[in-house]
Amino acid sequence: MAGKKTKDPQQDAEFKYLEDVILREYDLRAVKKIKGGPRAWKVATDRGDRFLKLARCTREELDFVRQVLEHTANHGFRRIARFIVTKFGDHFIHDGLNFYYLTDWIEGKECSLAKLPHLEEAVFTLAEFHQAAREFTPRKRESGGPREEPIRQEWGIWQKVFEERAGRIQEVARGYESRTSLGNQLAQLVSSKASSIYGWAIQALRLLEQANFRELVERDRKSRTISHRSYTGSNLIHSKKGRGAFLVDLDHCVYDVQVHDLARLMGRALPKYQWDITIARQIMDWYSCIRPLDELEQKAIVAYLAFPHRLYRFLEVSGPGGDMEEEAKLAGKFQQELLQEDLRKQLLWRLVTERKLGLELEM
Repeated sequence: MAGKKTKDPQQDAEFKYLEDVILREYDLRAVKKIKGGPRAWKVATDRGDRFLKLARCTREELDFVRQVLEHTANHGFRRIARFIVTKFGDHFIHDGLNFYYLTDWIEGKECSLAKLPHLEEAVFTLAEFHQAAREFTPRKRESGGPREEPIRQEWGIWQKVFEERAGRIQEVARGYESRTSLGNQLAQLVSSKASSIYGWAIQALRLLEQANFRELVERDRKSRTISHRSYTGSNLIHSKKGRGAFLVDLDHCVYDVQVHDLARLMGRALPKYQWDITIARQIMDWYSCIRPLDELEQKAIVAYLAFPHRLYRFLEVSGPGGDMEEEAKLAGKFQQELLQEDLRKQLLWRLVTERKLGLELEM
């Protein structure tokens, strides 16, 4: 077996299975070492390092991902890891239970969105990927003809998601309200702010209407645009092989408006900079250098960022019913999130004003 045995018999058995059953399908010569798991492994071979991934999806979905990679590479974006073909000409392997695929290993470090040069690189990389990931039509593996109905279509699901999360905010808040009589500080804080948090969620829904979001959805649908859907610093690798970050893990990519990726990236990055308007401007300007943002997309970004995503996640993860001491600690974190919300709203107001977007924001 490749490499020395570990102290974990179960892991040893897993590695042996990967080498004897999965990796033998590839022309790798000697497998020196396997490490990682439970769904992703680095494989050292005589022909260089490779990356083996277990994908929890259907054959059709995985082939969709493969074709997106090929499409973007063929349209100029090559900082991706394409599927390596087996000795038998297959792009991935099915062992009767799971699908596996192999790519080159991208040597480097993950991007840190808290570092401005990394953030800049992440934004430019996203714009370049988006530029290449347009006009995508998947084809059937068997005949090469167009599909009757492409899979993985999630056009404009923001409204549905916002509505579901707004309802969940109310539900969790009611649970906290029942604990206020116990003198629980977190419960008292949540109950006092619940109506405001819910109001912010509803405002985001109204802004989607004001932003003509459906028009943007229909326009991108006609352009057949692809969204990465998991665009984070951990999926961007600073490579030693050349300029720019490599984009990895496209397993979740779907048909959707592309500005979704940019809005989510801003929602993740801006809290690290205290919602600094200068950073927000830079992000939008960096992106526009490659793929210009029009007014519809800028309005959509504001509507997305108007939803209290961080507070929603806090409430969803914490939930009422924890131990009193732990909830006392969470009360401090909740107050910090509320301060972030004030900064977020100020930034949105400035974006709407400076860019003359004509959206009605309630502070």
